[in-house]
Amino acid sequence: MKVIVLEGFLSPDDCTAALACFPARVAAEVDHGAGLTVDAGLRRSRTSFLRDATNYVDGRPMQALVERMRDMMLVVNRRHFQFDVLGLLDRLEPLQLAEYGVGDKYDDHLDIGPGAAARRKLSASVQLSDPGEYDGGDLHVWGTGRVERARGTAIVFPSYLVHRVEPVTRGVRLSLVAWAVGAAPYR
Repeated sequence: MKVIVLEGFLSPDDCTAALACFPARVAAEVDHGAGLTVDAGLRRSRTSFLRDATNYVDGRPMQALVERMRDMMLVVNRRHFQFDVLGLLDRLEPLQLAEYGVGDKYDDHLDIGPGAAARRKLSASVQLSDPGEYDGGDLHVWGTGRVERARGTAIVFPSYLVHRVEPVTRGVRLSLVAWAVGAAPYR
């Protein structure tokens, strides 16, 4: 299955502006809904969600970041996947900022699951950190190995692909995560 790599999707200034949009980060929780018990060792990181995209940070609307992610995922979907996301793509799940410090990681997982996560079709991860700021922390997507980690690079893949973030051994890895959803789960 395809993994789409968009080098330079965000400029370094765009990456800095994106980071400023998010509130403080808290310990991440893996919640797949439906009362499922999830191994707490699966993920260790901090996250923050952009739930109100109408606020302004430094005079720039957060909505611009949401729209840019939405538009990019729409184009990638149309060119490479043709998943049923039209109609709901303008309602991306809240954007997530993921922060991985030394020892943090996210073991093999899927971005789809029961409940609301069942409607996820595409996952995107944008590298916000300069790769020289940390060691480890590589994103691996099943069938592709380690993916590009240049600052501003976007990686887009089907939400049903197994992927992981290797443990960070030095510094901090920051990434912007988005999911495009459809009206119904995969059939």
